[in-house]
Amino acid sequence: TPRPDFGGPESAWHGHADPNLTYAVELVKRMGLNAKGEKISTDGPVPTFGAGADGDADRNMILGSQFFVSPSDSLAFIVANADLIPQFKGAGGLKG
Repeated sequence: TPRPDFGGPESAWHGHADPNLTYAVELVKRMGLNAKGEKISTDGPVPTFGAGADGDADRNMILGSQFFVSPSDSLAFIVANADLIPQFKGAGGLKG
């Protein structure tokens, strides 16, 4: 759920906007990983896909079930699947 202050300084992610293994604590844990990208035990099934972005979406993070996609690879993933992403699909695809 988006938060205007990214959860504030008292949150587990200290109000940091960057989606990464360190600061996207809840998402990373839900996807079955720790802050080092290592598999952890979970209380239930791990989703197949998870993603996060900062406020203007110039930084992103993509995860699979107990799998972290490196930032450079995540850009390639987005470009390869842009026709499936509503924001790009509605805008007529990628520009530039």
